[in-house]
Amino acid sequence: MAHQASDMYEQSSPSASSAVVASAGAQGSTSSQQQQLQFAQEFWEEQIVTAEQFDSDFKNHPLPLARIKKVMKSDPEVKMISAEAPILFSKACEIFICEITRRAWLHAEESKRRTLQKSDVANAVSRSDQFDFLIDIVPREESPRSSRRPTTRENTVASGIPSEEQQRQYSQYYAQGAGGLTGYTHAIEGSPFYQSMSPEQFQQYVQYQQQAAQSYQAQQQEQQQHQASSSRGGSVVHAG
Repeated sequence: MAHQASDMYEQSSPSASSAVVASAGAQGSTSSQQQQLQFAQEFWEEQIVTAEQFDSDFKNHPLPLARIKKVMKSDPEVKMISAEAPILFSKACEIFICEITRRAWLHAEESKRRTLQKSDVANAVSRSDQFDFLIDIVPREESPRSSRRPTTRENTVASGIPSEEQQRQYSQYYAQGAGGLTGYTHAIEGSPFYQSMSPEQFQQYVQYQQQAAQSYQAQQQEQQQHQASSSRGGSVVHAG
């Protein structure tokens, strides 16, 4: 176990060091470079000492060996697996998780935070070439502008549904009455209602509201004309 941990250290440390130097040179941070180099040296020395002093009957494992064996057999060319192989992979996975976690924690401390976040893991992966195979799983950090998620306003406009501002103006228009009419108090539903409608349904709904407003306006004009004619008729009778 100690020999295997030593081999892992020899394979990991040079690449980790070169990756750290390149990253630190790009960032112009000598202190960060020294911190990463010191971490790599201390971490693997600690793992080697732990492996040399490791004493176990290999009956209890922190990771499920059956699951590890199943992953190993995902390759159809693998036919038989010895009992020791999953145990070795279990320890390798344990060290792998521990190293990335501690590298990510260094970034969290640099950011004055006490909670490990996904961005810390992404930063830890990006600072070492040995973790390049994780690039598709843990993408490198992107600028806030390009990585931000679309807002509700952007989603509604892109899908052809009016934004909240447009809905508010539309609501005020019909609440006051189309064409400046008073008494038409129909109010549209809130944005959740529109988000459940397709663009075609919304267009039909708008046309319906416009027709209703025009009908109301025609009724108002008809009532006004009727009142005017009644008033003129009353005046004629009174004059006679």
